Formats: sequence, structure tokens, C-alpha cells
Amino acid sequence: MSVKLYDLEETIKDFNSKNLYFEVLNVVKSGKEAVVYRVSINNDLYALKLYKNVKVRSFKNTQEYVANKYIRSPNLRRAVALKNAIGTEFMQKGWVKREFVMLSKLYDTGCNIPKPVAFSNNALIMEFVGDKNQPAPNLKNVEFTPDQAKESFELVLENMRRFIDCGIVHSDLSEYNILWWENMPFIIDFPQSVHIKENPNAREMLKRDVHNVCKFFGRFTPLNEDEIFSELAKELDNRIIYG
Repeated sequence: MSVKLYDLEETIKDFNSKNLYFEVLNVVKSGKEAVVYRVSINNDLYALKLYKNVKVRSFKNTQEYVANKYIRSPNLRRAVALKNAIGTEFMQKGWVKREFVMLSKLYDTGCNIPKPVAFSNNALIMEFVGDKNQPAPNLKNVEFTPDQAKESFELVLENMRRFIDCGIVHSDLSEYNILWWENMPFIIDFPQSVHIKENPNAREMLKRDVHNVCKFFGRFTPLNEDEIFSELAKELDNRIIYG
């Protein structure tokens, strides 16, 4: 199911009201929760990520991501967990802003992510990873030699360390949301990321991220998943204790 045309039209009007004008060129990707368009602003390429209406989206494992301080109100946490009208409306409004804030924080500290530009109620604009001929492929579509895989894995691992330094765990990291362009990873899809001091599930989410990344790169080069997780978990624990 695609985003209805009026959703895109309303999004364009919303950005125009903020004096941000762009031309929609084509659809890059249509997923379960959002459609990504390639757009042009002053002849430069950007990505417009337009979230689908909450009625055709699913916030998977919601309780994990909104635990503790992310939603301070117990009533709102309960509403989100129950997925009632109040809860879904709250998530709809907060999801896009949450991703923009995460992207901004991580980009400012040098992480390999698309540069965020602006956001509206249901969409955000960011740097387009790719060129006029093609978007950057997902990591899952890239083949590596053993040496290339080892070097590429270290780049992804370094970004995971930087996330922890910022107090954040991606929490949904895999070869499906890492773009590969000019021999560099660009990590995307941050609305479900969590603050490690606020979310009691952060350690388990980090373990899952490590497992997914190691499983992919382990196809090309030997990796010690337990050792890698132990190293990152120690950094996470230190971040929680010492800030």
C-alpha cells in the first residue's frame, strides 16, 4: 500500500510554508512504514522520507522502544502499549521528530549518517546518498572480499561506538538499513533508536544490533560476535555509569 497522493501534496505544502521548496523526482523506496523520494532543492539532490498514515503502519515491539523516560507519562505509555487512539496519535506525531533529533545529534558528532535538513509532521528531508543515476545500495546487496569485509565491518563498528558515546543504541541495525556508497557505510532509520540511560532494554538491543551486523559480515570474514558484544557492552555500561 502506497502513501496516498494527498499525503505528499500536504507535505509539500507544509514545507513550502516554511520557505523550503523542492521538486519531487521519483520514488526511491517504498517500505512498510515510509516512502522515500528523491527530490531536488536548488539543483541538489535530497531524500524526502514520508511516513505512511499510522493506520497502515506498525510500530513493532513498541514497548521496548518507549520504555521509561522516553514517554514520561504512565497514561501515555499505557495508551501506546494498548495501541489505542490516543497512543497511536502520540506515536504518529512524535515518530518523525524523534528521528530528526537523533539524526541531528549523531551527525553533529561525526557519525556516518545522511545529513538531516528539515522535518514536518509526517516527513523529513535529509542528504541523498547516491547520485542522479542511482541511489546507494543497501548493504545486503553488496558483495565483499574477506579483506574488504573486515575493513567495512570496522567502519560500521566504529559508528556503533560513536552512537554509544552519544548515549544512543540504534536498536534496529542490520544490512537492511545501512547504505553503501563510495566505500563508506551510511546508517539510516533511527526513529526506534533508544537512549541508553533511559531505556532498560538498551543492552539487549545492542546485542541484537551486534548479532545482525556480525551475521552479515560473517559471511565474508570470521568474526567473534561474543567478543565484539562484550567490548561494546563495556562501553555502554561505562557510559551509563560515568556519563
